[in-house]
Amino acid sequence: MNASKLPHGVGAIMSRRTLLGGATAIAGLGALSLLPGCSSTTSKAKGNLDIWTNHSDEEAAAIQGIIDEFTQANTDIRVNLLNVGDATQYYTKINTSAVGRSLPDVFYVRTFDVASLAAKGFQVSIQDLADQNAEAVDVPDLWPAQVEQMSLDGEIFALPYDFSNNAIYINKTMFEEEGIPLPTGEWDWTEFWDTAAQFARTTNGTQDRWGASYYFSSWVWIGFLASNGGRMFSDDLASCVVNSPENIETFELFQAQLQNGAAPAPGATPEGVDSFGAGLVAMTVNGSFAVPYIRGVVADKFEFDVVRMPTGSTGRRDVATAGGAWAMSSSANQEAAFALMTHLSSEQALNTLIAEPTRSIPGRQSSAEEWTSVATSSGLPPANIEVFAEQMNTDALNQAYPKFWTEFETAWNNRTAGIANGDSVPEALAALEEEVNQAAARYA
Repeated sequence: MNASKLPHGVGAIMSRRTLLGGATAIAGLGALSLLPGCSSTTSKAKGNLDIWTNHSDEEAAAIQGIIDEFTQANTDIRVNLLNVGDATQYYTKINTSAVGRSLPDVFYVRTFDVASLAAKGFQVSIQDLADQNAEAVDVPDLWPAQVEQMSLDGEIFALPYDFSNNAIYINKTMFEEEGIPLPTGEWDWTEFWDTAAQFARTTNGTQDRWGASYYFSSWVWIGFLASNGGRMFSDDLASCVVNSPENIETFELFQAQLQNGAAPAPGATPEGVDSFGAGLVAMTVNGSFAVPYIRGVVADKFEFDVVRMPTGSTGRRDVATAGGAWAMSSSANQEAAFALMTHLSSEQALNTLIAEPTRSIPGRQSSAEEWTSVATSSGLPPANIEVFAEQMNTDALNQAYPKFWTEFETAWNNRTAGIANGDSVPEALAALEEEVNQAAARYA
């Protein structure tokens, strides 16, 4: 099937039916198929595959079950799964193995790392395979924003696992006790922080409650900045442009909340304690991936729900997105590896892995329909959980990530830690931009 190549950059928004391009087929490679009456992907490939992932024991067991389906349908392929549950250990292992050219055939990767790994040659394009197996891959069923993030220079390099965005978790009980109207999600950031300020409380001279907590996660802030007219990267993803008047204004607004008591400053809450779960804040910014965790830390202490993210000065939410995906190494048994990746990212697999246990949001729009059905009929909080899927359809920012993302994230973490502790925002952003563009120049 012929299709135009994928454009990249914030403004390159794909419609649901737009396909990635390139029609060159890999010689000698047969198209994937499904066994009649079941969902298992079949291939003529043979060999042994290693796959690494970074999930909880429960999720890894579910992934193993999907792999078992695959190997039962493909008896000439054997698959060895390694799960490294600790994220720091896992990504250290990925980076070390990448440098040593000893990555497994298939490995789990965060979508914001794809461009960086691909630019270094640590994972390979699957564009030709996706073109040849267009029906099985079904790119139009993927989230356009995630396709952007799994691509580099118009070619796709990964297939989806899950996809995430953020919303505002609210402590309904605290709102009701204070007599403050519950937010509906029709608000902007100024209204959000005005609401948060009403919950600040001091006891015996020490503040012991705040209105809202947020975090300086780099991918989340892409949305914060965009909704106020700012950007992190140039349209061609060749440079960092974070030092702008719009971004300074956004950072100073959020920094002010740490200083005026609307949000807890670093070290203000007990170490190791979740401020939202402990009832120390009335609201928090967190992701669709956090629903099971929030349920656990809140338990039966209070009622909670979620509402949409606030809009910025542009009138848009521009909700940032990121997720997990399956990548293929340059040393992979490519035909067998691609068949496994396709099986793991199929609608049926994502229903089992993501939709039915309501983890994050599935990487397929078709599976997200099942996710919404399960999530809204479970009787578990948050009652308004469908806002995550709704935002993906209506508010998701179509933002790709640059080749220098790894260097950017290191610089970002260092500079935003300083901003949280009171550093000058203009000076911090100027330094951040300069440091990142030195790294970006190495990819030019």
